[in-house]
Amino acid sequence: MSNSDFSESETSEYIEPLQMSGPTRRRLNSTVKKDHPPKRKRTRVDNSTILLASVDEPEVRDVDFPGELTLLEESPAPQATSSSKNTSKTSILPPSLSPIKARAHLNRLALQADMDRGKGTESAYPRHVKSYLKFWEADQDELARDNPGYQRIDPHPITGEKVAIFLQYEFTRNKRTSRGNEKSGTSLGKDSIKQTISALQRYMKEHQHEPLYQNCPDTRISLRDQDWVKKFEEAASAREPQRIADAHTAKSKGTLADTYKTEELIRMSNWNLQAFGPAKTQTHLGIRDRLMLLLSTNAAFRGDSTRRILWSDLFTRNMPMPNMGPNVEIPAIIILADQAKTNSVGRIDQHGMFCHRHPELYFYILRKAPLNFTPDFSDTEHSEFGRRDWYGVHLFPGKTDGGSTPMTYENHRERVNNMHNRNDVSVSAVTHAARFYTADKASSYGALKLDVKALGNWKTGDAYSEIYDRTLPVSAMLASAMFNAQNQREYVLPRDHITYFRGLNQNRMHTMKGLRNAAVLFIKYPSCSVWSYAPFSAPDFRQFASSTTDILSNAEFEARRRLERLPETVALSMRGVLEGLELKQRQERDMLMGRLEFMEGLIINQNGCGRRKHTGSLILRGSPCPSTSEVLPCPAIATLVRSSGDHAEIGGHSSPIFLPAYDTEDMGTSSHDPNWPTDLLHLRSNFVLSEEIRDQNLQIGAIRELIIKFGSEQISCHQFEWIKSKTNSVSDEWLPFYKYDLNVRTLVDIWNEYTEGLHGNLSVRQLTERWGARWRRNNQGQKTEATRRKIITTLITKLSQKPNWTVDLALRFLNERYPIPSSTPKYLNNPRAFITHLQNTKTGKGSEEAITAIVSEASNFC
Repeated sequence: MSNSDFSESETSEYIEPLQMSGPTRRRLNSTVKKDHPPKRKRTRVDNSTILLASVDEPEVRDVDFPGELTLLEESPAPQATSSSKNTSKTSILPPSLSPIKARAHLNRLALQADMDRGKGTESAYPRHVKSYLKFWEADQDELARDNPGYQRIDPHPITGEKVAIFLQYEFTRNKRTSRGNEKSGTSLGKDSIKQTISALQRYMKEHQHEPLYQNCPDTRISLRDQDWVKKFEEAASAREPQRIADAHTAKSKGTLADTYKTEELIRMSNWNLQAFGPAKTQTHLGIRDRLMLLLSTNAAFRGDSTRRILWSDLFTRNMPMPNMGPNVEIPAIIILADQAKTNSVGRIDQHGMFCHRHPELYFYILRKAPLNFTPDFSDTEHSEFGRRDWYGVHLFPGKTDGGSTPMTYENHRERVNNMHNRNDVSVSAVTHAARFYTADKASSYGALKLDVKALGNWKTGDAYSEIYDRTLPVSAMLASAMFNAQNQREYVLPRDHITYFRGLNQNRMHTMKGLRNAAVLFIKYPSCSVWSYAPFSAPDFRQFASSTTDILSNAEFEARRRLERLPETVALSMRGVLEGLELKQRQERDMLMGRLEFMEGLIINQNGCGRRKHTGSLILRGSPCPSTSEVLPCPAIATLVRSSGDHAEIGGHSSPIFLPAYDTEDMGTSSHDPNWPTDLLHLRSNFVLSEEIRDQNLQIGAIRELIIKFGSEQISCHQFEWIKSKTNSVSDEWLPFYKYDLNVRTLVDIWNEYTEGLHGNLSVRQLTERWGARWRRNNQGQKTEATRRKIITTLITKLSQKPNWTVDLALRFLNERYPIPSSTPKYLNNPRAFITHLQNTKTGKGSEEAITAIVSEASNFC
């Protein structure tokens, strides 16, 4: 385009913006005279508009523009020469980006959904947004009712002010159950508040492309950068200790460390083997849940990492142990974790674990059916190795057939919570609790901090450790298995010394390690339901298991002897060893004496109705005894801590035992049992404490509750048995022993036994009100006697309820009309005969009709 394409008047109408800026701004002037300015029209400026200025202009003056250049929508382009007429019109506005934004938004949502799949945020974030919308509508409805002129404000777009109002509501509301019911006396913790903010923040980001959010500048500011939201998050963290204290969760845990204890883990592990009933499917669920618990506590796995484990992620490796010998290797289980939440870059993380020191914490992997390992080469979408479906089978699958989908977070959380509730374990974390426990355990057994981080693949901030260092932390793996991380030579498994005898089926040799541990567990816990299935139900396994006791004892002795020969062990002080042995012997002696006192009191309680001082000769079975020893029938001495429905049977032993003579009062004060508080020592012969510290604390607390309710004198007249309940409706409790007094001679004695108690014992009414029918222990004789006594107590109660009647009047009436004992008639010889007379159905009268007749007869009395 040349200068001749535009006239001088037209040239003055177009200004190139780039030439109007800069330090050397050129001042352009039209050739039109200033005193006669031409009428200027506003013209559309587009890409075809170019400022052409002649360098021969004699004079340059300012152009007096009325304002900024304005781009008009539909102004026609200036007409130039014929060459410009053929030029197509072009729009200065670019094409709309709305379709592109919509596609990008859909792609982002799909990626986010894929990243959230299988995680708790998949359902948690939408739940928080839904709760916000529900609250906001209810809040606006309330404001509109209070003020009819109020203009409602929509919940969208979400802004910091709206979120702050919603957080105030979240701060004050109670927790809700899975069904939406509120739990009184509870409040939301800091993690819930933080998750609420994160959920609303993500929703804001995911909808930034919408006009409603585009036109609101506040939505571009992060919620956590806004003071009213940030203050709520800070306040949630600050009030957390007080919130926990108010909820009494710290007291119920009994510990300052919010993590598992080893005894709690063992208790949950054993519960999974025996608490699921006889059905095969239930036993399978128990073994699966046990594996889910123990695998995560040995490898420091997160909950979501545990659910994502595939069968193809498991393999074994022999780990060299140079401190044990030049060629010594120990097998370890290795788990690949390339899909874990802690692995955001797709690297191949490995978690390793050794066989655990305790057989109770050694897990088993059980599958319902063998996997199909045959590759399918017909599928062209896969590599030259073919499609292998078993690569995608999860170790903990969901309900979808084939195991291609992992267990859901809700199901995992429910199973772990069930283990916690049924075993009285209280920690704030659920599926994540195992990670805390493993880190604490590894540190306790001597693992270095860096090795503990490597065990759980925690970030270290070191590029070499996080990217290039792929070695497994052997010392932390030893510590996780409860061995000394600083001394590899202490890694000894006595059960590895168990060998098979010739009678064992050779087809089971491939499960040698598993059967060794199972044999040890079978001896310790023979009541588990898993032992009723093959191969554990086979006679050869039972015989094999029974032979392991001596093998384990010898192996432990040999290992201990070798460790004692080490220089650092020999250098230990013998004084400490002797003091430890002496203390242990004293504790065992005190425990034995306490059990002897308990058994003596139990015998006295069952053979007589009152407590009396017993100074007869009592000698243990099998021990030398003087010829003057008194032979007493006695139940076998056994652990009197049992599950509900498996109570101690009280009765004579098939063979007598001899108990050494001692005075119970002197024995109670001869030595102080460290397990017993000083103020409860006088009750040591009435209760037998468990050997577990956790149970001891519960038992002592229950004893104090009984003393508050009934008094120490009545409690001391009974022997008590600690019952572990199998149902949630009844907690673990002390259950008293009591037998109905068969020597009662009058109806007054029966009534006094029911209302006041005989010989200082608890009354039958107190026993029934506190323990229901459980105190009778499903004993048929006790049940029959209770039915008989109830006829008399019901009769007296109905008589006393008559107008102007009292219990004393009812007893006087019965004593005068039915004097017991009397020689004639026969049914008045004793209370038992009178009860039988009332129960007699041959005359056409049962106990109900007989009682009604006596009550009617009493109307004419006095």
